[in-house]
Amino acid sequence: MENIKEPHEVQHFATSVNEIELLFHEPKVSGLELMEKADLKHIECLELFQLFEDNFKKIAKDEIVDLSAKGFERFVTKEAEYRGYSVNNDPEVTDKRELTPVEILKLAGLDPEEHFLILVNKDGTKVSYGHQPQVKIKIQCGGMHFVTERKDCIVDIEHCFNCGVIPVIAFKYIIKINTTPFTVDKPAMTGREILALINETPETYYLRYKHKGGAKIVEADEVVDFTACGIERFSAKAKNCTEGRVNKRDFLLPEEDINYLEEKGIAYETVLNGETQWVILRGYGIPAGYNHANPDIAIRIPQNYPIAPLDMFYMYPNLARTDNQAIGALSPLTIEGKSYQQWSRHRTAANQWVPGEDNLATHIALMNHSLQQEFNKR
Repeated sequence: MENIKEPHEVQHFATSVNEIELLFHEPKVSGLELMEKADLKHIECLELFQLFEDNFKKIAKDEIVDLSAKGFERFVTKEAEYRGYSVNNDPEVTDKRELTPVEILKLAGLDPEEHFLILVNKDGTKVSYGHQPQVKIKIQCGGMHFVTERKDCIVDIEHCFNCGVIPVIAFKYIIKINTTPFTVDKPAMTGREILALINETPETYYLRYKHKGGAKIVEADEVVDFTACGIERFSAKAKNCTEGRVNKRDFLLPEEDINYLEEKGIAYETVLNGETQWVILRGYGIPAGYNHANPDIAIRIPQNYPIAPLDMFYMYPNLARTDNQAIGALSPLTIEGKSYQQWSRHRTAANQWVPGEDNLATHIALMNHSLQQEFNKR
């Protein structure tokens, strides 16, 4: 060991860690200070050794060494022999680099037949090994954190939604599709996997889940996390076909509107025309007296519907009365690249839109009334 004196009696103490030359102003330093000074990565995974001329000594991270002492050459590190982790906040240690969930449970004194393992990542996300008991888990240095749950734990997603609680990771989950409950052993499934439970596919059925904000369409390969907060239940509906094609669904209507249209057997599509949302009633039957008995009828759906009211309706092809009487308050509007006919028919002060009471069904009823009343005007 060489002590270096500089002008003004400033003394430095030189040593090395893994051949990295280091200088200290004080002779006594801790093992941790030596490792930090050498800018080593993942210090928690390393052990420090002090080398002498004919032997060596392990230095703990909180142990103090005297750099002014004679007789040793340098310091070296090697990968720690043991790695620590915790199970349900109880510390565990192993000399193995890989363990299975079953091994981790047994080392923690838990019965793998009754419990399953969950890894808690540093960002708070969790990985369940409930159905992967023999997968190899690489034991990372720095401390991994595991928790356990019992295998008899079954979480009802709809019950959690109704109680306003976040579902925990469980061994099994109860999800409801339409009115039928299904017990599944995965914390997440794709739309295709969920539809397979009712022997259907995304090609013939569309799937949505209900949440506190309304409903959301689930795409075929979209993954639904059952442990996410706010999922109540699923609804699967057949895609109506007209002339050999599947009806378009650019956006999802509220459930009560969908139920109304399907109960009435009304063929419809939801279409985005630019940024404007439209529901188009295909081949809708209207009162007699017009030149077309089954036009397509478009109704604009505001972004904040059903709080915002529905207003007016649009016809394609354009309507005319068969008695050649004129129809008032009509104007053209392009929708789907076609020239629709706008019927400017509005609610009165005595019949204003009431959120929670009015919807697509009440608007269609007013539309039917307007089409019939046209013949009472003139």
